[in-house]
Amino acid sequence: MDRVEILDGHLQGLMGDALFFPNSREYSVSFPNRQNPQHKEIFPPESLKIIGQNSSPILAKKEFTTLQPQKDQVQITGCKVSCSSVWCLECLKRKGASKRIAKRLSMLDWQSTRQVILTVDLKKFHNSGQVAYESLKESEAVSQFIHNLKRTAHLKIKDWVWILEWHTDGAPHWHLFLETQKGKNGQIGNANLLKHWKHGLVFERYIKSENHWNKFTQYFGVNGYFDPKTKCESKNKNHQLTLPEWAMNVTYRIRKTGSMAGKNNPATEKIKNGCDEEISESNKPDAPPKTYKQILDSCGQSTLCQIWRGSNHQIWKKIPIPYQEFKKFPGEYVPHTGYVTQMKLNEFFLFDALYDNNIQPLNIAN
Repeated sequence: MDRVEILDGHLQGLMGDALFFPNSREYSVSFPNRQNPQHKEIFPPESLKIIGQNSSPILAKKEFTTLQPQKDQVQITGCKVSCSSVWCLECLKRKGASKRIAKRLSMLDWQSTRQVILTVDLKKFHNSGQVAYESLKESEAVSQFIHNLKRTAHLKIKDWVWILEWHTDGAPHWHLFLETQKGKNGQIGNANLLKHWKHGLVFERYIKSENHWNKFTQYFGVNGYFDPKTKCESKNKNHQLTLPEWAMNVTYRIRKTGSMAGKNNPATEKIKNGCDEEISESNKPDAPPKTYKQILDSCGQSTLCQIWRGSNHQIWKKIPIPYQEFKKFPGEYVPHTGYVTQMKLNEFFLFDALYDNNIQPLNIAN
C-alpha cells in the first residue's frame, strides 16, 4: 500500500494510505486522521503524489530472483515516455482520459439529459474543415449556442458537457449533453435547436433508460467515441478520435471536451477546467510550440530509465531509445513499474553512449 498526498480538489494536502486498482487505474485512499478512519475516496493517479518510495530496487525483492543487482552490473527500469495528448489513440485510453470523460458524463441525471449533435456544413466554410473549426472556435459557437438556449429560449440548463469528434472529410462535430430542469422549462424542441445553430444540421436524441445511459457512457469509456447504435463494435470509427490531416500541422491546442464549471470533484478537475491536454514535455508552456504531428510522432520515442548500480546508487535519465526497442533487451515487465533489464557495466557504458545526444560521433577519414 502506497502513502500518498492529495494534490488537487477539496482534500488538497491531506495524506493517506492508498490501494491501487489496476482495472480502473484508480486509488482508494483512506485518511487515518479523520473522525471516521474507515472513510475512503477514489482518486485518479494524476491527483496524487506518491511519497515514501521504495529505497531498494524492485528486483531486490524475492519475487524477482532471476536478476540480482551486482557491483559490476547495472539494472535499468524503463517506462515509456508518452505524448499524453488526448488526440493520441493509445494515450487517450491507456492514461484513462476517456474514462474520466465518461465519469463526468455519469454525473448528469439521465432522466433530464438530452444529447444534441451539432454538425457543420462545409459548404458554408469554403469546403474546409480547418476554416470551419477555426471560425467556430473564434466565435465560441458551442458556448454561444448554450447561452442562446438559456437567454432566448428560456431553457433551464443545470449542467452540460461537450465532446469534439471528427468526420472523415475533416469537419468537426460536437456531442453536446444538456441536463435540463424537469418540466416545461426543460423542454428544448427541435425548432429552438435549428434557430440557434446556423452552421449545419442538428440532431437531438433522448436517453431511453438508466441502463441505456450506463451502456452509452461505458462504451465511450472503453472505446473513446460514441456509437449511437451501441451494437456496431466491429465497425472502425477511430477516425472520430483522430485529428484530420489539416490539424496535424497546427501549433495551437485543440480542446477535445468542455463542461460547465462548478462540479467540484477532483476526479473531473481537468474536464471542468477544459484542460484536456495533459502537460508533457511536448507542450509545456516554456517550450517552443510544436505541431500535433511532432507531438504524436514523439510518443514512445524515448524511455524514462531508473538506473541502479548495486543497491544504493541510482539516477533517473530520459534516454532517446524507443520504448519498443528498449523492451528487446533481455528482462521482464513488472506491472505498474516498467520493463526491467540488467546488463554488465561496460555494456551499459556503450548503451548510454549510443543514445546520448550530447556525444558526437567521430568523423573517421577514409
